[in-house]
Amino acid sequence: MKGVNRQIIVAAGVGFFAPIFWGIAAFGLFNAPESTFTNVFWNLVHTTCPFWNLPGMAGMLLMPFLNAGLYALLWAGVGNLKRRLHAHTS
Repeated sequence: MKGVNRQIIVAAGVGFFAPIFWGIAAFGLFNAPESTFTNVFWNLVHTTCPFWNLPGMAGMLLMPFLNAGLYALLWAGVGNLKRRLHAHTS
């Protein structure tokens, strides 16, 4: 159980820092012309950070925390599914 909690914390950390990483990377693409690369980039951003389009400063401040919660919940679900499958096959 201890390892599962650590994995959930790591998933939450990845979820927290994902929008920060994408925000920094977006500064580099701020003036980039529309291309296949920029379309792929923004599709990745919106896939990994579904809260990216929250309006205003509150959205910008809440986004890492909401994303962290989403990643932690998803990983907890994956961990639960893995435990059930392992118990079923044993």
